[in-house]
Amino acid sequence: MPIDYKDEILRFKDSQGNQRTRSVYDVQRKHIFELMARKGYAPSWDRAKLMVRGDPKLNIGREKISPLRAIEIIKKCGGLTVLAHPYLIDEEVDSKVIGKVCRDKYIDTLIDSGLDGIESCYTYNKTTYKGNQSNDEIKKEIENKYNRKVKFFTGGSDYHNDGKKGVDDPRCLGEAGISLKEFEIFLKRIAKVARKFG
Repeated sequence: MPIDYKDEILRFKDSQGNQRTRSVYDVQRKHIFELMARKGYAPSWDRAKLMVRGDPKLNIGREKISPLRAIEIIKKCGGLTVLAHPYLIDEEVDSKVIGKVCRDKYIDTLIDSGLDGIESCYTYNKTTYKGNQSNDEIKKEIENKYNRKVKFFTGGSDYHNDGKKGVDDPRCLGEAGISLKEFEIFLKRIAKVARKFG
């Protein structure tokens, strides 16, 4: 799959066909997936993502901050920590810090380390989610499982302006929101943290 990093990733055409450039610091894997799809190596960017994810020769790991360290830093700065779209985490997690554990044990370890909230509402049906539960089933399961373990639940569509990229079923702002009651609980937590770090 020949891709020219300099002339196709750093210099690229936007959705209107205008020649643009991006910094090496702005390059993300999604830019490569989108190019793979444009060049016909995959039927779509999300299929390119799955193709790379499932092939150890193509899936070159990147070093990420330990989630436990991230929680520690965010808490030290007065922030609230939230785990986004937990069911996009593989059933079995192989973590350098935590070890090889199931997804539930991994999430419990994050909670024990100070995780404040979990995203329960999410557009799994428009992502690379591998399971067969509906968005509503996942929401109920997460909220039942973690109701007494975290302080609040959040929601989000993970909006990336997909409509401009020609995605067949784009995610839209607000389509995976939380209730007013859930939002008020979240606001109370933010206010409490703000007073503490004033």
